[in-house]
Amino acid sequence: MFQRTWPARIDSVRDIMETVEQLMGRYGLAERRVLHMGLVAEELAANIVNHAYGDMKAPPADPLIVLTITLERGVIRMVFQDFGGPFDPNAVPEPDLTASVEDRTVGGLGIYFMRNLVDKVQYLREDNANLWTFEVAAEASPDDPSGPSPAT
Repeated sequence: MFQRTWPARIDSVRDIMETVEQLMGRYGLAERRVLHMGLVAEELAANIVNHAYGDMKAPPADPLIVLTITLERGVIRMVFQDFGGPFDPNAVPEPDLTASVEDRTVGGLGIYFMRNLVDKVQYLREDNANLWTFEVAAEASPDDPSGPSPAT
């Protein structure tokens, strides 16, 4: 299991993305899947910074993003936790991908990517926290069934 906490600042987003990509590579995912997981992590981390905390009237003094990654029974699970305002991803309509760029509404593509670049996505609001869980099938299992234990 891997777990790490970052300050919820825009300058953390790149490190979160790179950390996810490194870990996904260690889990044996193909390069394309590694990049997909990195994009999902980058998009969600940026949304947490800009919306979960950015839209709060009284954000916490030290806003955080907690990332946990596990590998169990051939499934890589990536869980993001933040303590910002609630968000209902079901309220975000599917983007019209057939519309021209000029006719599209701003926003919504991040959620679209998050939904379509992983095998399973789930959002929960629990104990004043947003929990986003993303799952992908592991393409190769390491010798250790609990997965690698990268240094934090």
